[in-house]
Amino acid sequence: MREIVHIQAGQCGNQIGAKFWENMAAEHGINVDGAYEGDNRLQLERINVYFNEGMGGRYVPRAVLTDLEPGTMDTIRAGEYGKLFRPDNFVNGQSINVYFNEGMGGRYVPVVQLGIDKSTQVANSNLLLYIKEVMREIVHIQVGQCGNQIGAKFWENMAAEHGISENGAYEGDNRLQLERINVYFNEGMGGRYVPRAVLTDLEPGTMDAIRAGTNGKLFRPDNFVNGQSGAGNNWAKGHYTEGAELVDNIMDVVRKESEGCDMLQGFQITHSMGGGTGSGMGTLLVSKIREEYPDRIMSTYSVIPSPKVSDTVVEPYNATLSVHQLVENADQCFALDNEALYDICFRTLKLTNPSYTDLNHLIACAITGTTCSLRFPGQLNCDLRKLAVNMVPFPRLHFFLVGFAPLTSGQSQDYRVLTVPELTAQAFDAKNMMCAADPRHGRYLTCAMMFRGV
Repeated sequence: MREIVHIQAGQCGNQIGAKFWENMAAEHGINVDGAYEGDNRLQLERINVYFNEGMGGRYVPRAVLTDLEPGTMDTIRAGEYGKLFRPDNFVNGQSINVYFNEGMGGRYVPVVQLGIDKSTQVANSNLLLYIKEVMREIVHIQVGQCGNQIGAKFWENMAAEHGISENGAYEGDNRLQLERINVYFNEGMGGRYVPRAVLTDLEPGTMDAIRAGTNGKLFRPDNFVNGQSGAGNNWAKGHYTEGAELVDNIMDVVRKESEGCDMLQGFQITHSMGGGTGSGMGTLLVSKIREEYPDRIMSTYSVIPSPKVSDTVVEPYNATLSVHQLVENADQCFALDNEALYDICFRTLKLTNPSYTDLNHLIACAITGTTCSLRFPGQLNCDLRKLAVNMVPFPRLHFFLVGFAPLTSGQSQDYRVLTVPELTAQAFDAKNMMCAADPRHGRYLTCAMMFRGV
């Protein structure tokens, strides 16, 4: 026979390959277990072109399946034709085999790397082989009053999506909620889930409010880092004096969280650019993290000042000084502003007196939406790096407009139709942009649409 070796590489290649072998098995009369169930001798005459004949008349595809991440491989293994393929022919990155000893509180402690023989496994009954998929973790940092208020709302949403209670215990009802929970949470003692978050400010007020809030017990107490004096809406105090004194303590906590990760993907920072702490110390942190972790993705959710909704006179100065730092040191910046968020609350949601809680909820929905494909399985495994690679045409041009759909007022809720064209039209609508810039007056260089299930 003139045999062919089939190789499928990457997410797309594996999805095409899985369908190809499904068709191939159907044409040759091979069932999901590799047994022949056809009714025509011609089906077996040249089956060796693509199949090897194994023990007991079982036919095995001559296929090599490879990818740099385990997600697609796991989907194929769990699929209808997963048992058809030879297990040794799955080759993927970011998956390690580690031997663990069972420790206190159900915690597994690494004992030895690969190379232990089977007799040792049998002799030590406590020793378990634990196949552990390496997660692509994100470290979340919230800076200043605005950043912390957005962050608190974000973690409220995140806990709800993953079924985590106010005390960090899992109370969900779907195994998918826990499958990739390590992207944002660390698992502590007794099955408690702790956000991988660093909360920092130059005054204690916002920190105290978060500690006393409903989700205050969710966070690790050591990860609250605050000063006493405040920045007084002064960029220089946040960047050069008060912030510079506190930044080493913050970096110690960031380092500790980063070192606890299997495969750190990047950092996500929420801050405002109009105040002193969020703009001054926020950009100082960005530059320090970039210096220490140059190959990790730096993603910022930046609330930029708008001309109509302004709290302080010096907002333009603080923002101008911050933008320079973000241009140089960030990989992707999601631009948000209060004017656009207020407009969404007034025009679309029909709220008569919107509060900062309503605005923060909109921003939290945008953040959870951009990372949902990383936290839950789907057809496309999108992560922060893939988003940056596809969305950033030039390194310095990495400021994104964010649109979110569906947004409807309370009285219109029962009348909306959630179809793909309807969602797409609303997401591209200028009234739905979370930054007061009209995209109809310019050109789209790049665009990413992320659809998620309910």
